[in-house]
Amino acid sequence: MFANAFFQNYPFKCDDNITVLTLDENSKPCALFLVTLLSRLNEKYSYAKQVRPHRLKLERIMLPTTPDGAPDWAFMAAYMRQQERAILSEVLSKLEARLAQLPTFPADGL
Repeated sequence: MFANAFFQNYPFKCDDNITVLTLDENSKPCALFLVTLLSRLNEKYSYAKQVRPHRLKLERIMLPTTPDGAPDWAFMAAYMRQQERAILSEVLSKLEARLAQLPTFPADGL
């Protein structure tokens, strides 16, 4: 109702204040791309002006497109996988640096 967007990859239940969108592509990276864009809508909505299906249908979000004007699902998936790899690489390097700072103990115990 406030335009908070989440990705759920498992069965769930929700109340009537939730609008559920599904992707035919059934692609987690594409869904995450869309969640990022849809989350920007929460700046427009509040308790007094809730996002409902009739308002959601009027919203327009900018998507990358193919030359024929269709949503470029392949680009969205590739972009999100690239972002995921970049974040994972950054996190792994930080974890490796922290592990290197930990004290080492002899193999036979203490």
